[in-house]
Amino acid sequence: MLKLINIQPQNLDLHTPQMWRSWLNDLTHWQHDLLHNHKPEGGEIYRYPLVQYHAHGFCGINAGANLLLQLLPLLEAETSIYFQSKQEEIRLLESFKTFEVRRWQPFNSQNYTHWNATQGLVERVQFLESILIGNLLGFSKAVGFEIPNKSLQVKIIGNLEDLGFQRFSTLNAELHRRTFHVQFETNLAIPIGIGLGRGASKGFGQVGLVKTGKYYQKNRYHKARQS
Repeated sequence: MLKLINIQPQNLDLHTPQMWRSWLNDLTHWQHDLLHNHKPEGGEIYRYPLVQYHAHGFCGINAGANLLLQLLPLLEAETSIYFQSKQEEIRLLESFKTFEVRRWQPFNSQNYTHWNATQGLVERVQFLESILIGNLLGFSKAVGFEIPNKSLQVKIIGNLEDLGFQRFSTLNAELHRRTFHVQFETNLAIPIGIGLGRGASKGFGQVGLVKTGKYYQKNRYHKARQS
């Protein structure tokens, strides 16, 4: 079972993931690396983030959820708090379920070079599917769920929306990374609201159920149907 907690502090004029990240870490004097994923001597800890920030607050997964629960008295001393704690089962499904991932940043420098060298639309979609599989495997491993080899399936469906380059803030720089909105099917049960890909701790790559409507977009790619 997966332990999840979502916390929304009230009455604070904070409205970006970076603001919430700074507020929480300043409040705790940057003592907990789960809240910021940096080493005391400097440098990033490369792991799936178990505390993630979004526009209205932050959420914790497993060890991150336990830490946030421990910090609740401190948070409640600062402001009123809305929080929701729950458990969800992560498992392989017998049939596919449809999700979306918003503002997904799939590329590091190596796979972005490969993306630029790949010209065919079908090949590009298949490449993104392989990256998404890697993101899901990384999440599953981080929460202690082992997926048998080659049993995870992912298929991008509908329109692949290219949002272009969006700003991504770090402690030391302002980066711009290629970002997508993707709808996909998978045989893995995924908790709604978790992040995938780069910037997952700061509101990028949030997983949701598919909704109808029009999304912000610059380019739309259509995957050809295969017989």
